[in-house]
Amino acid sequence: MTWGKGLGCDFVKKSCLSWMRSPQGPYPFCTQEYDMRCNADRKSKVSCNLIRSASRVTADYDYNSPNLYKDEKNRAIVAYGQEQIADYCPYYRIFSRSARCFSLEEGIKVKKKLQRTTYNMKTSCKGNRLHIKMQSSKFYPCYHAGQFIHVEKRSSVGLR
Repeated sequence: MTWGKGLGCDFVKKSCLSWMRSPQGPYPFCTQEYDMRCNADRKSKVSCNLIRSASRVTADYDYNSPNLYKDEKNRAIVAYGQEQIADYCPYYRIFSRSARCFSLEEGIKVKKKLQRTTYNMKTSCKGNRLHIKMQSSKFYPCYHAGQFIHVEKRSSVGLR
């Protein structure tokens, strides 16, 4: 398990609220509704499990402080993490364990980009070679860094 790895004693001993308000930022907790990113080891695309709620949790687990949680338009909201077992701390949850995450801001080019900066692609290793599959395409082999792969599908998405 890599979640929280190398984050030190404060991460383990203090509340998620104190971690989210610290200067280093909230990660691996989250404060933005619908936020998506690659996880730390880039093996998965993750999304924030923060949900809006009119009902209150007990005071011990109410981490709502002024302007901590935001919606997609950066407006303050009242919200909680979805999991009781995580003391209602909002954290990034994995979409798929059989996928890898690629950030478009780090060299991957996509034609007809859908206003996203991270894409989740299914991957497999065959013959010591990485193969990727995006949405409903077939698996394509990766032969070298910087290779251009045209993913054939209706929306004509091309990856590099």
